Amino acid sequence: MAKNAPTLRDNLVDQLGALKARIAELTEQEAELKQELIDSGYTEMEGDLFRATVSTYDTEVRDGVFKALIEALVKKHTSSQYRRAHTQLRPKTVVRVVARTRKVAA
Repeated sequence: MAKNAPTLRDNLVDQLGALKARIAELTEQEAELKQELIDSGYTEMEGDLFRATVSTYDTEVRDGVFKALIEALVKKHTSSQYRRAHTQLRPKTVVRVVARTRKVAA
């Protein structure tokens, strides 16, 4: 016979659920703000408290055939020519925000 789930003090499950919902909302808001920074076309921006940079770089994305092989084979058993044939470079854009270290002249 299955035991009933305990009722936790201070309703921890609901607290966690509410927190996860807030995090989801904030994550969506963060994505929207990052997209606005990307769409601005600037690579560096200064706020009153923070500084943001937008960088685009290539990241390797391997196709499914290569992924299956790499799991089955040790890297040394595949040639660099084969790996290059099954690897694509795709642009990736990253937004980083850090605390400012100096004041901007008014």
